This record gives sequence, structure tokens and C-alpha cells, in this order.
Amino acid sequence: MATVNPQDVESIRRHLQRQHAYGGDRFRQAIEAQLGRTAGPQKIGRPRKENRGQSRLLEPTNLNLPDL
Repeated sequence: MATVNPQDVESIRRHLQRQHAYGGDRFRQAIEAQLGRTAGPQKIGRPRKENRGQSRLLEPTNLNLPDL
């Protein structure tokens, strides 16, 4: 039986620890479609807010003030 390349062993170990599919993009996309969840790495950190720096509370349409 042939030995496994140490770089491949490390890559397999890393994918198992992170619970990512080990394979190419096409394989990962097929697994994600079957499982209905992501099988690869995600962006790190909290998602950014879409309207950063803008408060909806201060928009004139949301104040509901009576006409003068």
C-alpha cells in the first residue's frame, strides 16, 4: 500500500477539524446542494450593516409629525 503525502494528510486533518468538505469547488457545491448548508469556509466576523451611519429614526418620513 502506498503512503499518503504528508501535505495531503495535513490538508485532510485541517478540513476535518473545521468540518469543511475536502475536494474541489465543484464537489463542495454538490455537497452544499445536497445538505442545504455551507460546506466550506465562511467570511470571518460579523456581517456589515447595509445602511451604516444612517439612522431610520431621524428620517422625516418616520417622524409622523402633524402638518402645521
